[in-house]
Formats: sequence, C-alpha cells, structure tokens
Amino acid sequence: RVVELQELLEKQNGELGQTKDHLTCLSARVAELEEDLTTARKDLIKSEEMNTKHQKDLREALAQKDDVEKRITTLEKRYLAAQREVTSVHDLNDKLENELVNMESLHRQSEEKARNLQERLELADQRLQQMERRAETLPEVEAELAERIVALRKAEEKHGSVEERLRQLES
Repeated sequence: RVVELQELLEKQNGELGQTKDHLTCLSARVAELEEDLTTARKDLIKSEEMNTKHQKDLREALAQKDDVEKRITTLEKRYLAAQREVTSVHDLNDKLENELVNMESLHRQSEEKARNLQERLELADQRLQQMERRAETLPEVEAELAERIVALRKAEEKHGSVEERLRQLES
C-alpha cells in the first residue's frame, strides 16, 4: 500500500506540477489579458475622447455650415437686390437717354427758331434803318412840298386871273 500511496503521491505531485505549470500559464495569460484590458481601456478612453472631440468638431462644422448658408442666403438676397437696382438704373438710364434725345431735338428746333427770329429781327432792323433815313429826309420833302403847294396856288391864282381875263375878253 505504501507503494500505491507513493504512486498516488507521485501522480498527485505530477498533477500538482502540471496544475502549477498550468496555473503559471494561466497567470501569465491573465496578466497578458489584464494588460490587453488596460490597453483596451486606454484605447477606449482615447476613442471616447476622440469621439467627443469629433462630435465637438462636427457641431462646430454644422454651426459654420449654418452660418455659411445664412451668409449665402444674405448674399443671394443682396445679389438679387443689386440686380433689381441695376435693372432699375438701366431703365432710368434709357429713360434719361430718351429724354436727352428729345431735349437735343427741342434744343435744335429752338436754335432754328432763334436763327429765324434773328434773321427776321435783322430784316426788321434794316427796314427800320431805311425808315429812319426816310424820316430824316421827311422835313426836307415836306418843305419842298410846301414850296410846291405855294407855287401851285400862285399858279392857280395866276391861272384864275388869266381865265377871268379871257372871259372878260370874250364878252
């Protein structure tokens, strides 16, 4: 029986050695797994930090996108307002150009009328000057006419007395 017990003891010692080896392997494996777990936890923490950072970046990017979209909308409104203003200015410019053409036409017509009136005025001035020259000689002509009237009356008186004499002679 001692042999059996010794064999049993040796067998158990062998199993115990194997168990120790196995336990050492398992301890090493647990240490390795704990190290992997620690690394995984660190990676998870880093991933969560990165995720938080990315979420913050995403929120900032979305806020910037909204801001840019608002700016784009504002710029589009300004652009449309500027286009309307440009159209309005073009329309006003066309209207003013038409008015300018009409004014130039009226100006030319006015200049033509002014030239015609100037020519008529010059002709009237010439006629007036001629009349003034005639008026200047009018006293001389009146004096000459008065002399002729006097001479005619004298001649009539002489003629009348000649006629009377003829009648007297005839009777």
